[in-house]
Amino acid sequence: MWTVSYILGECSSISLGYETWWILNKTQGKVQGICVHILAFAGLTTSCILLFFSLSSLSLMMRLVIPYFAR
Repeated sequence: MWTVSYILGECSSISLGYETWWILNKTQGKVQGICVHILAFAGLTTSCILLFFSLSSLSLMMRLVIPYFAR
């Protein structure tokens, strides 16, 4: 259950970062918008890496737990 809430939280933070980048790009000019875009891209990359690690650890836990209960 925590994985679903984690994914939802990541998606909301990514969309919030994109909204912030769009607003800054429209109001402040290109330089700040590019900086926020780089930060949003770094956050997206970090989120993808964390999501990959959480999914791989979840599958590893499933491989360990299911045979234990299947006995």
